[in-house]
Amino acid sequence: MILETDLCHFKKGISLVAQWSGTRYKNMEKVFLGVLAGQAEPGLIRAVRACLDFIYYAHFESHTMDSLVKLDEAWVAFHKNKQYFVDAGVRKHFNIPKLHSMQHYVAAIISRGSADGFSTESPERLHIDFAKNAYRSTNRKNYIKQMTKWLIRQEACHQFTNYLQWAVPGYFSELTMVSELNEGDDEDNEDDDQDSADQFGGLGYSVAKTPAYPSTRISSLITDFGAVDFLPHLHTFLCTSPYTSCSAIAPTPNTQLSVYKCLTVRLPPAPQVTKFVTKDVIRARRAVPGHGPTLAVPSQFDTILARESDLEEDLEHPLDGKLN
Repeated sequence: MILETDLCHFKKGISLVAQWSGTRYKNMEKVFLGVLAGQAEPGLIRAVRACLDFIYYAHFESHTMDSLVKLDEAWVAFHKNKQYFVDAGVRKHFNIPKLHSMQHYVAAIISRGSADGFSTESPERLHIDFAKNAYRSTNRKNYIKQMTKWLIRQEACHQFTNYLQWAVPGYFSELTMVSELNEGDDEDNEDDDQDSADQFGGLGYSVAKTPAYPSTRISSLITDFGAVDFLPHLHTFLCTSPYTSCSAIAPTPNTQLSVYKCLTVRLPPAPQVTKFVTKDVIRARRAVPGHGPTLAVPSQFDTILARESDLEEDLEHPLDGKLN
């Protein structure tokens, strides 16, 4: 007696499975015919057996002419017995693209090799571009509207890039995706894997569309955020900047500013450590006291090292060495 030790037990049956994966399909196929044996009519048993035989032969990693003959015989047997479902009122027709593609398997395997590495789910690759990447660019709240707007903007950028390549001789620019972290989305994405971090492509930074602390007084920055030297440094910056006038700007402790609590910077890879772009998350958030069942959130401030350089160099390379 041979015991099958890797059979999957569907405790709640297969009708309640919300999402079928390839592994679940294979586990179901192992027991499906055995469950129906002795319980279903012969016509159904023959149709199911022929379909399962076709699936198993199609999964072969290598084929001979004998296995291809068996594959074709399974396809013929299924079509001979599929009328059972019409007579039983289960279906009215079998105009299904995947069933139609079954008749081309033998010719495709002969011309292109075994089919174990192929998939009939042609939109699966587009699911990554149009669903996963778009969802990662949202704040996970009312995401359908945000995903739609993100896709429209990406398409507009692609069209404009193609126009520039056509209109400007020698112009070349590779469009890269830029994600904007939304409010409350900083800590949730901190531990994303490297593939998720690299999806944006190139260097740069990401920041929320709206500030987490709008209309924050400078006095709050000093007391709540611990930026005790913020006001004199702000005075120095405004007075030395060529884009502002020192006489026209005089911030006080009551001056209100918009404050972001998270900035994500993508730094160039360090060859001694990794070949990937480094994703560095910089946080500055004040403590949130507990309220009822909600636990208190401690304050968190990250230290950064900023390299000063000439203004002209900053304008030419605005992202090089600004944050570390």
